[in-house]
Amino acid sequence: MQFPRGCNNLVEIVFGVRRGGSYISVIPYNGLEDGTFIALEDAIKPFRVNIPVKLDDEVFAQLSNTDGAWPHTPSVIVEIEADEVPLL
Repeated sequence: MQFPRGCNNLVEIVFGVRRGGSYISVIPYNGLEDGTFIALEDAIKPFRVNIPVKLDDEVFAQLSNTDGAWPHTPSVIVEIEADEVPLL
């Protein structure tokens, strides 16, 4: 997750997986359930997550800008590693 300068902890991000009809908060844990998001200022914060993702799962990042004066452009990059290398 990358929060550019000027976010001043006013831009919040939660990252998770949608599996079937359920949403699973990954970062922060239980973020969707209790309303806790990550909010930083001028920071790049890498997270290592070890959660199985199935083919039909949807990986998502939900961003919220509570700064009524300015737009902000944080970014989230997700890298998914396969357990197995498919045979060609």
